[in-house]
Amino acid sequence: APVATASAPDTSNFNVTGLPSRPMSAGMDTAPSGGAAVPTAAAPVATAAAPLNANHIQTEITQLQKQLAAIQAQCKALMAQFGTKPAPTPTKPSKPKPKPGSGPTLKEGDTGAPVRALQQRLQKLGFNPQGIDGDFGPHTEAALKAFQKAKHLKVTGTADKQTWAALGVQVKGKVNHPHIKTGRSFYIQQPNGWTCGPTSLTMALAAWGVRPADGNTINEMVRRTGATSSTGVPGNASLIANAAKQVGMQAKYNPVGSPANVRAALKAGHGVVLNGSLGIGGHFIYVAGLNADGTFQIDDPARPTVTRMTDSELNAFANTYSNPRGFAEIWK
Repeated sequence: APVATASAPDTSNFNVTGLPSRPMSAGMDTAPSGGAAVPTAAAPVATAAAPLNANHIQTEITQLQKQLAAIQAQCKALMAQFGTKPAPTPTKPSKPKPKPGSGPTLKEGDTGAPVRALQQRLQKLGFNPQGIDGDFGPHTEAALKAFQKAKHLKVTGTADKQTWAALGVQVKGKVNHPHIKTGRSFYIQQPNGWTCGPTSLTMALAAWGVRPADGNTINEMVRRTGATSSTGVPGNASLIANAAKQVGMQAKYNPVGSPANVRAALKAGHGVVLNGSLGIGGHFIYVAGLNADGTFQIDDPARPTVTRMTDSELNAFANTYSNPRGFAEIWK
């Protein structure tokens, strides 16, 4: 029997991808024209992938771009804060510098807790004040002067602002400053005709509470001033000032014993031993203060009844005769 020859497959039912455009019977192939269908092995059916959604892709891209922009902004902020250099190695915090010392102005004659603190500090630093008693005496002044000299400060013997700063302690408290006494509670008459200078100085020291107004002090001042029975004090009031310094007082000599100069010294809180004359040689008196009417309080060691002088009277006493003139200004 003649063998049937299969014709070329009909491709009119396939799309461009080679997939059938319409369903076919599973297991059957197209038969040749006029012939019966020839059974074939069943072929797997290919499933097409779901087509991509353009809108979905664009949304994903936009989100990624936003995330990238946020990361870039964070990087810029970090670089601006820390820079491109490595972070510095942390160091230990430094200790705060101590504050400079401070305290009230103190000088010889002052007392109180600040003086005690000053003495304690001086002793701790190796400058011995010869005791810690809260009393600023000659030994405390000597120790303070030694400290000031060692620290290249102005040597004054006074605890001022610069000295406290160098001492390095902060001190507060009430200071008791010395006050000169006025009046005649310490009046003493000279024991003979040539001790008016030592006796006037004795009253000046008693006014400050440094020495008692008695014969022992007069005798001490005779030695310190060099007074003799033949000349009295052998010079002007500078010898009185020097003797006052020897017992721890502050003193200076003023060569002009005018009422204005004496009044200025008294208003400063100082005592005055004034050199003048009674018309028969030189004479010293102690000027204790000012009365309410402006006249001078007088303690004359030779004339107990003379207790005041006006400006003209004081000027006549101090500047009429050719005796040594001037006065010793004394304070503590």
